[in-house]
Amino acid sequence: MSIKKTADRTRAEGYVKQKKKLEWDLAKKMRDHFNTGTLKIQLNTMIANALRQMVEIDGWQDVWTKNVGILKALSAYGSPANTLHHADCASISPEFCGDLIRLYGEVLEEAEKGPLDAQRRAAQLGGADYWDKPKGFDKIVPKMNLNTGKYPDPPGTRVRLGTTEKRDMSYSMVPRIRKFDPGFDPFVRDERGNYVFNKDGKRRFKSKKVKPVPVERRAPDEDEQIGAGMVRWIPQANDLLCRVETTFGLRIGATISGTTTDTIFFVNRFMRDLQCIDADPIFYMLPFATIASEGHHSLIETALPLALHGKIDYSIGLYSGLLPIGSRHYAARAIKATLKSFEDSTDNRLLLAFFRQRQEIGGCWEFAKTGSDRQVFERMAKADENMLKMFSHLKKGYATELMLDGWYRKSRRGQANAPALLM
Repeated sequence: MSIKKTADRTRAEGYVKQKKKLEWDLAKKMRDHFNTGTLKIQLNTMIANALRQMVEIDGWQDVWTKNVGILKALSAYGSPANTLHHADCASISPEFCGDLIRLYGEVLEEAEKGPLDAQRRAAQLGGADYWDKPKGFDKIVPKMNLNTGKYPDPPGTRVRLGTTEKRDMSYSMVPRIRKFDPGFDPFVRDERGNYVFNKDGKRRFKSKKVKPVPVERRAPDEDEQIGAGMVRWIPQANDLLCRVETTFGLRIGATISGTTTDTIFFVNRFMRDLQCIDADPIFYMLPFATIASEGHHSLIETALPLALHGKIDYSIGLYSGLLPIGSRHYAARAIKATLKSFEDSTDNRLLLAFFRQRQEIGGCWEFAKTGSDRQVFERMAKADENMLKMFSHLKKGYATELMLDGWYRKSRRGQANAPALLM
């Protein structure tokens, strides 16, 4: 078995840190490819056509005004007319193009609300069962069911950084607190010292503030890799992408990228305006250049929507698969060479990480890049709906070594995505 296993926590953390940096560097290289030559000209052509259409939609001004100060491109160019001028001159950078694609999607969502928005929303239907990204606090820190003593655990949850909310204490918390404070009274009393009762006749519990914490520890030298999306949102341990990212040693971002599906819609709509020879699926790589390179989402969070829509055939760490299927663009050869160089990099280890407890990595498995075990890893790391289905059955928010062992053994028998592996 050509797998290197280590239970050295420091070494495993070092490997994971290198992998995170490598994928951010890869996204920046994709940004560089789209910031030069034919790709930049064609991208700016699509942006110009989108801007001309956008200003014909009633209510676009309100969406533009709301996003000034949020989207850097709007502050940089000041007005739609000036922005259009720069697009016609093919001088808008990929990261600013990403801002304008997002703006166009918001105008359709909040102002147009018609057939175009229906087409935009239809682009989100790939893997629809796993697109739930609730932001309500009840789903992030749900109230315990006093009848069962259990908490609901919906997949796909995240919370805005700094969110706090009061939560009533539960019966299960009282004995734990009394171990340290034997005289602790968990119930609310009025000014006379009498118990306060709820409408159901039960005594009212005291409440405490609850504040979700990040599931990823980040070193100060990683700050440059973290963009606004990752700063604003904290995926929780029951988020499916968070589970995938921790297991494969990837950056935990802001969960699956909805802006990527807006980009799919954008490319589908405006690529037809290019000359026939230029209408190439290579433009589906835009989310790597516009979203991942700016640290708004991790690489897998942008790659997965593309894979769910059949635009790429990707297994984590095997970066050649990020080139869209069927691309014959002039730039495809150079991009393929870049992807292959990152795939072959010594910092790109085909990893599976296991944990002792949340945030405490126990070690990792490193698969060989050649031979039968590479093929097994490729099946295990396939970015598709089966992967999400499998990780939805993970009982904890992280993988244990026992889980990896069972997953690997069954994967060798061709059952890489069997949900029972994680039960």
